[in-house]
Amino acid sequence: MKRKFQFPGGLILILFSLIAFQCQKNPTVDKPPVDPLAEKITASIKGRVIDENGKPVNNASVKAGTSTTATDINGYFRLDNVQLAKNASFVSVEKSGYLKGCRTFLATAGNINNIQIQLIPKTNRGSFQASAGGNIVIQNGSSVNFPANGIINTSNNSAYSGTVNVIGAHLDPLDPKLPLIMPGNLTGLTTNNEIKVLQTFGMIAVQLEGSNGEKLNLANGKTATITMPIPASMSASAPATIPLWFFDESTGLWKEEGSASKQGNNYVGTVSHFSFWNCDVPNNFVTLQLKLKDQNGQPAAGYRVELKNTSNNSTASGMTDSSGSVTGAIPPNVSLEMKIYNACNELVHTQTIGPFTTNTDMGVVTITVPVSGNITVSGTVKNCSLVNVTSGYADVIIDGSTYRTATNNGNFSITIQRCSNTATVAQIIGMDLQAGQQSTSMPVNVTSGNYAVGNVIACGVSTAQFINYIIGGNPFNFTAPADSFNTYRQNLTTVISSYPMVFDSINWKYTSFNIEGIAAPGTYPVNASNFVVLKGSYPAPGSWQYVLENTVTVTITEFGGTGQYIAGSFSGTMREWYTNAVVNGSCNFRVRRTF
Repeated sequence: MKRKFQFPGGLILILFSLIAFQCQKNPTVDKPPVDPLAEKITASIKGRVIDENGKPVNNASVKAGTSTTATDINGYFRLDNVQLAKNASFVSVEKSGYLKGCRTFLATAGNINNIQIQLIPKTNRGSFQASAGGNIVIQNGSSVNFPANGIINTSNNSAYSGTVNVIGAHLDPLDPKLPLIMPGNLTGLTTNNEIKVLQTFGMIAVQLEGSNGEKLNLANGKTATITMPIPASMSASAPATIPLWFFDESTGLWKEEGSASKQGNNYVGTVSHFSFWNCDVPNNFVTLQLKLKDQNGQPAAGYRVELKNTSNNSTASGMTDSSGSVTGAIPPNVSLEMKIYNACNELVHTQTIGPFTTNTDMGVVTITVPVSGNITVSGTVKNCSLVNVTSGYADVIIDGSTYRTATNNGNFSITIQRCSNTATVAQIIGMDLQAGQQSTSMPVNVTSGNYAVGNVIACGVSTAQFINYIIGGNPFNFTAPADSFNTYRQNLTTVISSYPMVFDSINWKYTSFNIEGIAAPGTYPVNASNFVVLKGSYPAPGSWQYVLENTVTVTITEFGGTGQYIAGSFSGTMREWYTNAVVNGSCNFRVRRTF
């Protein structure tokens, strides 16, 4: 059984003008009209979700088919026995503060399919009045020109006349991270319902929101003009007219709709609704499959296979499944450089392959796997009475990441794949969920191999997490485990946020604030521009959103390392965003550091 992937269109050679290309017929590679959602299979999916800095995203909501789960502290998730469309298996990820992440792949039954998704920050690029329209610059020279009186509230399709906030991002077709951040897999359905692989010349994501958070879109019969820059190195091969494609979240596929024209160094086209839009040339393809094995004949699972078009240096990649297999759609008659990377992003194999004119199975490709730096840590978590905990877990913090495993009658064992076998110090933390206590950090010197750490006493450090506000005399509280907390250090800034584990549109609540320069107990500034606490969705009854009037000073009473706790309090004047009412507010908090 082989895991399949589609190579991004950067591997596709444009050999003809668009008209000639679309009329070209090659019986060995043409793909007849099919329904990619028709064939169903049951499969398992394993993956990881990271943010724009490559850091793990904790507690993101992951959905595939009818199954849902959440990422763990390391951004990992797993879904077993999910019914999927074989040729368009689709996973979506949602996390507050980010655009929805989507990945489409060709799943196989029987093996574990591996994917990775990098989320795009939800960034407001500007606003305009719906009655007047306006031109909003998105990113990297991309822009959208909106019509006057052309916006509706999607909840009831009624005309919207207020302020329109434009959230957006431009995706560079030459960005090596494109396969991680773009939705889908650059497989598209033409207007004739033919499956094609796509060569992208640029993507744009646009999401419209009202001043009170309403979901907006273009009204029926209205269009907006999108402008996307063409990279200089791709300008010579860019056709004069190119099809436009939008990402359809109901199918996980790109769909052809309209076209854009080349105007100078940009593509310009009109669209009638918003999601992700993509300028692509469709191409026929052949399939390439292979199986990776290490020097001992064992499957090399979770390895990234990268192919580079030797004529234009564009690249694409896919990951091997649990059997070491991978299958991809590639352009015919192209010489490719194949590079293979392990889970630590170390290059382990390079080889030139192709060109291929028909579907090809390369069979087994043997690679030499470097000496493993894996460690296995085992021990026993005991409570304050030195009795094995009945409900708990152990954290192992090493190489800048935290790995967590549940205990079984107090006992635990966890294997961690390191990216080197150099000597370092791992910190072990045991937690007693029943008593709400955890241990201090136990340092252990490690390189690679097995480490029995003995007893870890989960006692002496409270696991209580909370962010408690009193705003205008009214209490407003976040408390674990009903609410999720995310606390991390980025440069000299500590970011603290919390939101409910279960979404409720009426009682929805969220808070986030940044503390500048924090390094030990003491006093520090809370930046007013990065502070928010909100409840509900305005203008629902009882909903509100408060921001700080000015920078305030926080008193930090507890400041622990990764896996330990930060506690403090602050007070100041707060302004209600919608009514401009100013009230006094205070906050006291205690949260656990993620990293």
